[in-house]
Amino acid sequence: MATKRKRSNDILVPAKDALKFDNNTIRILVGVPSSPKEYFAYAFQLVDRSRFFRNALSHDWKEATEKIIKLPHDSSEVFGGYLSMVLTGNIAIGEELDREVEHPRDRVLEVVNERYRTLVELFVLRDKLQDVQGMNNVIDAAVEQDRIEYPYSDHSSDRQYGNANSTDEGIAPSEIRSNNALTGSMRHHILPNGYLIEYLYLNTVRPSNLRRLVVDIWTKYPRFLGKNLYKMEFHHEFVLAIAKRLVQLVPTVPTTSHANIDNLRPENYYQEDEINENKEEVPATKQAKTA
Repeated sequence: MATKRKRSNDILVPAKDALKFDNNTIRILVGVPSSPKEYFAYAFQLVDRSRFFRNALSHDWKEATEKIIKLPHDSSEVFGGYLSMVLTGNIAIGEELDREVEHPRDRVLEVVNERYRTLVELFVLRDKLQDVQGMNNVIDAAVEQDRIEYPYSDHSSDRQYGNANSTDEGIAPSEIRSNNALTGSMRHHILPNGYLIEYLYLNTVRPSNLRRLVVDIWTKYPRFLGKNLYKMEFHHEFVLAIAKRLVQLVPTVPTTSHANIDNLRPENYYQEDEINENKEEVPATKQAKTA
């Protein structure tokens, strides 16, 4: 049976239930074995969120005895971002642009694509570590990023779009005029580009909530898709998912600039956190198979 959660105002707890900080530090080695980057964390900070760490540090496993976790195939930069999120509750997503002034188009693309890259890589790692709360945090951040509009100083609406991996890919007019009467510029959404979609599809399996969200982000712009999708190179599963989603949205798609999913709600893409609710009920043998 799952442990009953304490109320937030339960300040006084029995000494036997208090967190123990002595001899509870684990060492995490991330990256190539010849020169890994070293991280340290209290076990409870990771075990309470991640089935992966819970399995590795439970029972008589080698990692539990040595208190060393090795992640040789992961990026130290991405894991550092993950650990920062666990400890602070914030996602360090990189540079933010002043959205009240115009910036060169290439600069906007560079900054926003980097922000999406951070989110996709963090989601993939959290998926691997089976941190459901962390994956839902990324969903929140991705929806927030999708709502941001950017003005350009040199964008042309008749620009030819290249393949999904070029710098020209992923621009969709929001049809919302900026308040800059002098330039008459338009604000635009930046969509996750082909590199990021390819990485996401190669490193996640169905069903993936971030996959669904990215499909819906793109499907909000059916006119853009109709004119440009055939010119772009995307992961085949993504293209198939786009086609299925557009069919589901008929008849709204042909008559509107945005599909009937304008107001994306992050909670619609959350994964249920069954790990923490049932973690005491999962047999060790079953946990080992699902890690």
